[in-house]
Formats: sequence, structure tokens, C-alpha cells
Amino acid sequence: MRKSQAILEVTLIFIVGLFLFFGIMGIFMWGDNQIAKRQPEYNKTRVVAGSLVADDDKDIIWPVYEPEELREQDVFGVQK
Repeated sequence: MRKSQAILEVTLIFIVGLFLFFGIMGIFMWGDNQIAKRQPEYNKTRVVAGSLVADDDKDIIWPVYEPEELREQDVFGVQK
């Protein structure tokens, strides 16, 4: 009696474990497919940054002016 009960319990636990494993893998694969489907549409809505072909009227300035030597006035402002 005990041996057949143990076999039944192990079999049920194994089946439940398989369902759990394949369920988690199914959720992962579904999410992965959703990202792949939505990515092209998302990329179409992104603003092209730092491109010379930008449609807006912003001036692209490069390089940003940096003084050769950092002075005290640059850090603390104009001193009296």
C-alpha cells in the first residue's frame, strides 16, 4: 500500500513540476515574442538624436566649448 502511494505521489509531483516548468517557459516565450513584435513600431516613434538629418530647427553644435584651463572665475563666478 505505501509503495503504490509513494509512486502515485512522485508521479503527480513530477507532472505538476512539468506543468509549472512549461508554463513559465510559455510565459517567457510569449513575452519575448511581444517585444519582437512591438520593437519596430517603437523604433518608428523615436526621435533621431544627434543626427545631421534631423527635421527640427535645432543647431547641432560640436564640440562643446571647453576652456583650455579652468579658472577660478569659471568655478565661482565673477568675484568682486
